[in-house]
Amino acid sequence: IAAAVTIGEYFKVSDHEIKEALEKYTPKNNRSQIIETINNKIILDAYNANPSSMIVALENFDSVKAESKVVILGDMFELGEESSKEHQAIIDLATSLSFDKKLFVGENFNLGKTNELQFKSYEDLEEYLKKNPLKNHSILIKGSRGMALERILDVIN
Repeated sequence: IAAAVTIGEYFKVSDHEIKEALEKYTPKNNRSQIIETINNKIILDAYNANPSSMIVALENFDSVKAESKVVILGDMFELGEESSKEHQAIIDLATSLSFDKKLFVGENFNLGKTNELQFKSYEDLEEYLKKNPLKNHSILIKGSRGMALERILDVIN
C-alpha cells in the first residue's frame, strides 16, 4: 500500500484517486484473500504455509466472530525431518480451537493422528466436498503453494 501511494504521489495522482483505487483493489494472489460467495465467506491463504504462519492463521481465525467456522488445511512442504512433528502440532492446535469442522489434506496431514476429516489427496477432498457441500460457513483455506488449494473454490462456491 505504501509503495502504491508513493508511486501515485510521484505521478501527481490526487489523494482522493489514490484512496479510491486502494479501496477498489482486490488481491488475486492467493494470499489472505477474503472471498464472499453465495454460500460462504472464505479466507484464502493458499500461497504459502509453514508452522508459524499456520499457527497465526488458525489463532486469528479462531478469534473471528462467525456462526460456523471451517478450516481446510493443506500440507506444509519443505519441513524435512520435522515434517511429521510439525503437521501433528498443527492438527493438535486446530482440534483444540473452536472450529465446527476441520479438514486436513495431503500426505503429511494424512499421517497425523486425529478424529477429524483427513484426505490423502486434493482429489479425495474435492470428492468429499461435492458429496457434502459447505453452506453458510466462514472458511479458512491454508496450505503450501504446491497443494494449490485455491482449486477448491469452484467446489465450495
